[in-house]
Amino acid sequence: MTKSEPVSQAIDEFLALCISKSVKSIVVALSGGVDSLSLLHALHSARTSNSNYSLSAVYIDHQLQMASADWAKQNQRFCESLDIPFQSVQVEVDKDSASLEGAARKARYQALSGCIQNPQTCLVTGQHLNDQAETFLLQLFRGAGSKGLAAMPKVTQFAKGYLARPLLAVTREAVEDYCHSHGLKAIEDPTNQDTDIRRNFVRHQVMPLIEQKWPQASKVIASASQIQAENQQLLDELAAIDFENCYEVQHDSLMLARVRHLSPQRVRNLLRYWLEACGADMPSQAVLQQVKTQMLDAKEDANPVIEMGCGSIRRYRDALYWVTEAVNDYSSLELEWSAKNDLEHNGQVLISLEWLQQNYPNLVGRNVTVKGRQGGERIRFEQGGKSVSLKNYFQEQGIPPWQRDKVLLLELENEFRAVHFPD
Repeated sequence: MTKSEPVSQAIDEFLALCISKSVKSIVVALSGGVDSLSLLHALHSARTSNSNYSLSAVYIDHQLQMASADWAKQNQRFCESLDIPFQSVQVEVDKDSASLEGAARKARYQALSGCIQNPQTCLVTGQHLNDQAETFLLQLFRGAGSKGLAAMPKVTQFAKGYLARPLLAVTREAVEDYCHSHGLKAIEDPTNQDTDIRRNFVRHQVMPLIEQKWPQASKVIASASQIQAENQQLLDELAAIDFENCYEVQHDSLMLARVRHLSPQRVRNLLRYWLEACGADMPSQAVLQQVKTQMLDAKEDANPVIEMGCGSIRRYRDALYWVTEAVNDYSSLELEWSAKNDLEHNGQVLISLEWLQQNYPNLVGRNVTVKGRQGGERIRFEQGGKSVSLKNYFQEQGIPPWQRDKVLLLELENEFRAVHFPD
């Protein structure tokens, strides 16, 4: 094959990128289909002139089809023929999920993340230009904004390294030509013909119809996706500026008095940016409208809550918080601590000695009792000082109500003398 052959050219460009990012190890997600098979073969061929990287392959067995174990063996034989290290990983897919395809993808990438254990390792997958166009349309029909319409990035951070799609600018036809010209025997997954699956419906029925009128539709749509990716980058840069201006470090919250100075469009952009940084699901337009009406426009003393599955948005003292459910319940905890070393509980550091030294040096080396909050406690921070109710202390310090039951209290000589908020 000549250097102008699209798959080989794309691989050369990708390997140049690997050098710039100091990537030394490439892991191919190998399904055995035309795309990933061609990708692995092209990377292997390129190693004859570039041995600066190690190459391996991993097959994810979703255990959804009877033939999946046979496909693992076929992929293994192919890798052995090229002397490429191979592993097969079985995953459990939630078959009761509303989207089996989405559940399989989640299980697959969770397993693949375990293969990327350092910054010099890159996972590569075989998606090509036509896949990008299909993803754009699927996101469009879901009502996605710029972030969704940007579809799949060519390179992104993943696990402890990178995830790359070297063939994203290569057409399906070019990938198939590469596969056939090298005599590669690809696995044919029968579910790829099932048009009840939305992606397959777009692939087999929608795109062929569009291409009858616009033969270059896939390239044009992929180009539009790239434009959306650039737009999203600009939106993220703007959101980062707004976040810096509105974020309050001490309480990890957004200050609504500052948020209200922004235009409605910038508010929505900031909220998406903030929630993504918190690990929340991308909020729908309905959720963003709820935030506006229930939190931005609500009375000053209102404390509404918007549940979002993996957590909730809460308002307290004119600030927005992202709250996840507390994993640990310390209400019945009672431990004796000499305060000479870290306090450990269930194999983890509950209170570090360094924290005590920085915040309550007068308690270092004293025999204290660590307790969970019961309610109605009073605390005296200094010997001979005035005691205050814990409730009033929390209010004075602006501690949100949902954080107050997580505290640990340090008792000395039958008096509470310190408050600790576990991470």
